[in-house]
Amino acid sequence: MEKKIIKAMYSNIVSKDATRPTLMGVFFDQECCVATDTHLLVVYHHAMPQHAGKILNAAGEVIPGNFPNYKRVFPKKENYKQIRPRIDLSQLQKACAWFTRQPGFCENDIVVIRGKGLFIKNLATLLGVFALTPEIKTAEMLQTPEGNPAVFNSKSISALLMPASVDETKIDAPRSEDCPVCLSLENLINQFVFEGWKPKPVDDPMGWL
Repeated sequence: MEKKIIKAMYSNIVSKDATRPTLMGVFFDQECCVATDTHLLVVYHHAMPQHAGKILNAAGEVIPGNFPNYKRVFPKKENYKQIRPRIDLSQLQKACAWFTRQPGFCENDIVVIRGKGLFIKNLATLLGVFALTPEIKTAEMLQTPEGNPAVFNSKSISALLMPASVDETKIDAPRSEDCPVCLSLENLINQFVFEGWKPKPVDDPMGWL
């Protein structure tokens, strides 16, 4: 059991919507721990028997109510396909995290991976959980049918990310004012490779000297 995974689920995955209190905590199932905000979902395959069957908030207090049937959200396993060549999720996580820090970044910016549009911010958050363990190096993104969530798996973590609608005519088109962009995976990775090494400019209020 990696406590940092559970802490990340509380910090980054659970819902912040007070109208859905059961989603504001982590559900400790019999064999795993689960968190979701309805857009992304993380299942950590380690049990905490002392909390089994409970939804707990970050303070360890029980949240009354029933957690949604998270197992039904995952596509049927017979519909999964391995993506070949395998996508380097470690590099993708770093590229997404870097992209969210760039000037002009919009929360609705999308990257298209094998025909599936994914919000870059959510993808960075999700892969950030995997990156807390060495498993990010062997984790896989699985191909799922059109309209189904994107599925990510490693030895101890399963996760999914809801897809976004994509206008294929706008993939890799220049950003227009404050409008979101839609990038291909190749373009996102290339931008990171060629620009990500550059040091971030330091704002010096006395730079005129």
